[in-house]
Amino acid sequence: MAGTNSRITALLALALLAVHSGSSVTGSLRPQQHANGNGYANVVLVMADDMGYGDLGANMEPDSEVASETPRMDALAAAGIRFTDMHAGASVCTPARAAILTGRLGPRTGVKKNFAQSSLYGLSLTELTLPELLKPQGYDTLAIGKWHLGHSDEYQPTSRGFDGWYGVPYSWDLGCADGTNGVDWHDGVCSTSHKRYGCPTWWGDDNMCKGCAAQSPGIPVFLDYTIVEQPANLSMLTMHMTDYATEFIRAHAATGAGDADGTAPFFLYYPMTHVHAPVAYHPKYTNTSTAQSIFADSLRELDASMGAIVDAVAEAGQTDNTLIIFTSDNGPWNIKCDWTERSDGLSGSMGPYLGAYQTSTLGGGGATGKFTSWEGGHRMPTFMVWPGVIIPGRVDNHLLSHTDIVPTVVSLAGGELPTDRIYDGVDLGPLLFANGGAGEADASEDPYVYHRYLLHDVAPYSLTETDNVQAVRVGDHKVFFSHCGASACNEIYYTCSRDGRPTKRTLVFDLSADPAESSPLEVLSDSAAALALVEARTVLREFEMSLEDDFHGNTDFSHGSHPDSWPCCNPDNLSCRCGESVGALGALGGSTSAEQVRDNGAVGVGGAFVGLVEALRELATAKAEGLLTQSEYDGLRQAAMVKAK
Repeated sequence: MAGTNSRITALLALALLAVHSGSSVTGSLRPQQHANGNGYANVVLVMADDMGYGDLGANMEPDSEVASETPRMDALAAAGIRFTDMHAGASVCTPARAAILTGRLGPRTGVKKNFAQSSLYGLSLTELTLPELLKPQGYDTLAIGKWHLGHSDEYQPTSRGFDGWYGVPYSWDLGCADGTNGVDWHDGVCSTSHKRYGCPTWWGDDNMCKGCAAQSPGIPVFLDYTIVEQPANLSMLTMHMTDYATEFIRAHAATGAGDADGTAPFFLYYPMTHVHAPVAYHPKYTNTSTAQSIFADSLRELDASMGAIVDAVAEAGQTDNTLIIFTSDNGPWNIKCDWTERSDGLSGSMGPYLGAYQTSTLGGGGATGKFTSWEGGHRMPTFMVWPGVIIPGRVDNHLLSHTDIVPTVVSLAGGELPTDRIYDGVDLGPLLFANGGAGEADASEDPYVYHRYLLHDVAPYSLTETDNVQAVRVGDHKVFFSHCGASACNEIYYTCSRDGRPTKRTLVFDLSADPAESSPLEVLSDSAAALALVEARTVLREFEMSLEDDFHGNTDFSHGSHPDSWPCCNPDNLSCRCGESVGALGALGGSTSAEQVRDNGAVGVGGAFVGLVEALRELATAKAEGLLTQSEYDGLRQAAMVKAK
């Protein structure tokens, strides 16, 4: 073991040298040499968390009284194609993520609700993810950010097609956390002792105040399979994720992705933690927004992070060979109050998609964003950019879905979808790339050439175990078979409706005339509405029949009751705090000066942070290969963290 220790110590010393020199050690980030000259494009998929349609400045009305807080993304949207009718596969975290990575809706994958801290399993291992479909084409793949598809080893990103992962396993509100901001979330900072202050939580749930005793550890940060920080420092998290993502991109600088003597093409999946509550961000972004509000400041950091990704692609010389996609997983969490209506609001804006019928006394009240099938819950801010390939300035009105991303990207990469299962998405290649990037079809002539119908999953709420669809889009019309509202601004927390069940009622809206879904049509007197209802019933029946013949993912949502069931660095501590030295990872970069906050980039520490991460990766690999004992690993890991601090 002595010789092995010398080798590991040397690797550690090399990585720590990078920490102090500011250069990066990117052993696992270095692109593989790819000799087949396939010429496949790089793909960057960035997905915000709980961002509403109205949070993207480019989606705001020209006469809006609210200023845009996303100038960099507005410019990007103008440089490519902005979609006005793109829909998430579900209106809540886990099902939405499963849909965008598999191209299949929840009733097919079995993912119809969220995984929790104590979940034993994850997205069914029989489901194929986008990176798994890209690996045969020679792609390097990296996941950065929030996963939420299972945190046991076999369900983590590095077991599902990604070469590496740095991020959090689920939403960053599911436990206490460190950081200098984030509002109304537990006590704001995880206690280092066994005593927690500020309990019960704002919604009256005392379990989250009991830490491990109630299966609610501090938020962990993973590097592949290893927890490198717990509780997470939320204020630093986006900065660190941005640094790691940009280093991965820069590592692929060469003569061109897929060149015979160059680098492998890459797929970067960056599901952000912004702008999900508790809305934490680097302190340097405080009061940088026009609105001078917490939520708007977080939008500024999100915007800067997206800008840094694009800048890294340019610095790597890969702009002309990279498709960049931006979207959000689902609509705003309305219980935290719309930031465009209240200065203290911590929830996004749905724009004109208000679900007004539901919020009225006729509909039963509540909110119509996240958790619901109203437009605000699943109509997503989305744009795609590829200079030289997609003609800039396009605004597209086609009815589209997140499930389209898998078939589109797989086709772009020269791959093929498996034929043993049904995919709910379609290849958008003709729309994006035909006619020199002008697109094959004019959306104003036929916005439903790709989808005439979309089905809106009931996840996570249903009337019965067999219910799979709550609403069906039929061209301009939308047909509800049941409906419900979630918790509105500052309401007592409830799910779907106050009695926990949707209202079973058939409603038909014409979204072209009534985007706010305020006035249902009279089916008996409106022939177009009557026809839409007939079509919706037919589509729903055909969908249910397709489920009988389709390949089903057997997703298990079982929970554990033992500390081994949830990610915990130190079960003896209430918050699972790894130890005093681990705080160095969250604090690294905290001394960054205000002058380093750039208008068009994220605050970052670049190579120093990535060097430390790579040192930890080397140690974790050595331990996994049996080259280090647990005590040796712990000692070297602590030395790395202390040295960085």
